[in-house]
Amino acid sequence: VDLASTSRGAAFVMGNEGEGLSQQQREICDKFVYIPQTRGGGGSASLNVACAAAIVLQAFCMWAGFPTAEMDAEAEKFVAVAGDRGIRK
Repeated sequence: VDLASTSRGAAFVMGNEGEGLSQQQREICDKFVYIPQTRGGGGSASLNVACAAAIVLQAFCMWAGFPTAEMDAEAEKFVAVAGDRGIRK
């Protein structure tokens, strides 16, 4: 996800696994993001939309510089801080 030329806000519209986006949905979009997929001998024609959304949104958060949650090594999980919305200062 490269939004270096984007000076406005961003919204992500996710299509379904079978049909993608409708023509009406495509018409409101300025840009499209595709996730490259490898096929080493078969496989699916698309990712589950929840998996695809996680990949795209994680890439966006990294690009935008949102802070990374701290890891609690003892509990082996990430710690969400109450009230922290991940907004850069």
